[in-house]
Amino acid sequence: MKILLTALLVVGTLLGGSSAVQAQTETATFTLEDVWFYPDIANPRGLPPQQMTGTFVWTYDIGDFENGSGVFSQMYIPYYGSNLSDIRTTIDLTSIEFSLIPNVHGFSVDGTLFLLNPLSRDQPAVVDPVRSVMEYEDGVTTKGHFTSGSVDPESRLVVTASNTCPNLQVEVQRATTHGKVALLFAFGTGATVIPNGKPCAGTVLGLDNTVAVAAVLTADANGSATVSRTVPPNLCGTVFLQALDLTTCTVSWVEPVL
Repeated sequence: MKILLTALLVVGTLLGGSSAVQAQTETATFTLEDVWFYPDIANPRGLPPQQMTGTFVWTYDIGDFENGSGVFSQMYIPYYGSNLSDIRTTIDLTSIEFSLIPNVHGFSVDGTLFLLNPLSRDQPAVVDPVRSVMEYEDGVTTKGHFTSGSVDPESRLVVTASNTCPNLQVEVQRATTHGKVALLFAFGTGATVIPNGKPCAGTVLGLDNTVAVAAVLTADANGSATVSRTVPPNLCGTVFLQALDLTTCTVSWVEPVL
């Protein structure tokens, strides 16, 4: 963070005139990719395999992704359809459960997607083809396995702060090849909008209006950039980082400096 100390002297001015709404949470969007159901346990009517689709939003406190919660915005369940009003879902880091609220029509749906690796902002969570099952009842029972697929996070710039504060190593990934990346910091999270006349005007950040530029880095051929610096010890635990790709104006997740 080459100009961190200087930036602290002008905190809140480098994006001049920005507006912010205070917030302490962040969201990540996940999509079911190539998730297929095969009725290989019970299939008296000879129904064909069907794909399950869906998108959900995971909401969590900054720095506490693991204890977030997820809500589907859309979902198609094989043979049943996409009416979410009658479906109960429970999403955690290693499974997605769904079932049909009991009704007088005699229909029932009960299924679980187990994940081989936990939900992550940075990589897909692969569906376990052995344990992931569903049973559909509409007078006739159809039952089988989910045999493929994954739960994929939205593609976004990634910033990670490793080592122990105050000796930090900050790495940015998925940036534009050989492009410029602004490393931003603030003393709180929020929804600051970069004002007109500034690079990437209109972009909504995940930082509050104390946001300032710590450094401008150049990504390598892999879209990565790294910087190592020692920061004032009194900043540990009080600062949040976010990266901004100055070519595409995409932002990273917010990363606390612990």
